[in-house]
Amino acid sequence: HIRGLEEELGVELFHRNGRGVVLTEAGALLKSHADEIVERMRLAQNAVSNLRASPRGRLVLGVPPSVGTVLTVPLVKKIKNEFPNVALQVIEGFSGHILEWLIAGRIDAAVLYNSPNHPSVLTEPLADDELFLIGPALPEPLLPRGP
Repeated sequence: HIRGLEEELGVELFHRNGRGVVLTEAGALLKSHADEIVERMRLAQNAVSNLRASPRGRLVLGVPPSVGTVLTVPLVKKIKNEFPNVALQVIEGFSGHILEWLIAGRIDAAVLYNSPNHPSVLTEPLADDELFLIGPALPEPLLPRGP
């Protein structure tokens, strides 16, 4: 095969001597191009494999208005970075409506405050946050205490 390639190119690719072979200048040049081709093939195979393995399509997510303002921007960025072939659509609504939409198949997933007890949905906790009412420290209480 090598001799046939040398004849086709009209150059010697190796210096042959009693101790082995050494690449000629033409051989080294051909090898560098061949290495690039092999690397490009590897990259192409990876790209095609990733395309096949990467989720694609549209994901419709329902969120309550208070969650929407906090969650939407970072979530959209994360999904675009990790799943470039997924188009995310965020729909805001009240928790009861969102659950109805999910069960009816109008949305694909939801972020809700209370875990619904419904047999057709799978619930995964996202956070365990506490809410506090905080006000200024006053020397006198705002409301009088008892009579």
